[in-house]
Amino acid sequence: MANYLMEDPREASRLAEKVDPEDWARTYVLPNVGKNASILSVGCGPATIECQVAKADASFTVTGVDASAARCVAANETVRLLANGKIVHADALKLPFPRHSFDFVYSRFLLQYVGQAYEAISEMVRVCKPGGRVLLQDLDGQLLWNFPESQELSQMMAALLPVLERRGFDPHVGRKLYTYAHRAGLMNLNVRIAPYHAIFGAADEQTLARWRLKLDIARPKLEEILGADQTERLLDIFISHLEDPESITYSVEFTVMGMKPL
Repeated sequence: MANYLMEDPREASRLAEKVDPEDWARTYVLPNVGKNASILSVGCGPATIECQVAKADASFTVTGVDASAARCVAANETVRLLANGKIVHADALKLPFPRHSFDFVYSRFLLQYVGQAYEAISEMVRVCKPGGRVLLQDLDGQLLWNFPESQELSQMMAALLPVLERRGFDPHVGRKLYTYAHRAGLMNLNVRIAPYHAIFGAADEQTLARWRLKLDIARPKLEEILGADQTERLLDIFISHLEDPESITYSVEFTVMGMKPL
């Protein structure tokens, strides 16, 4: 499921629609860099944020990395008019850059899919310059935290999650970011926690449409694990939960930033 979600082109565009790139750049990147900064995004997807960062200051050099060759082609089309932006096809676990290459390195919603989050963070720290900063943003509890709890849904998720985790999906990576960042050698760690999914009562039509798309993207891999009938039942239960006026569904967004020692 993890690899399939990352490869399906609908997933990249779905995530791009959910972020305000100007606000994200203004909040997380621009306060932490100066003139002529070299900036690396690991897992850049369609490069929506990276384009905004590059436009913010022509003195920046902005590089995006993504593991999907197809996404890199599409993202390069997005940034081709920007002289200070480029996209590179590469693995987050083996970044093709020397040590101490970038002033600021960040990833957003990547680490839940890579299977080896600590190793990916260590690579980000390796290519960051001494005195530079690394920012990690990911989710905790995605798909998991719902109430009222359906026994049938809980049983299905109990069967599903171990298989997904073996394939590299970690629904609890958010809570691990602080510890992994510390182990990777970052200092002066700053942590922000905010709700991400926060649905109280029946979800509105736009939210339901996004969840239907998300679940449809996941359907082929779910069917590999559960079979077609059980997958259809799982999706029906989940959508019914989202439509229930008494239900809640939530997850948490963790943002951890630290400095690489001088």
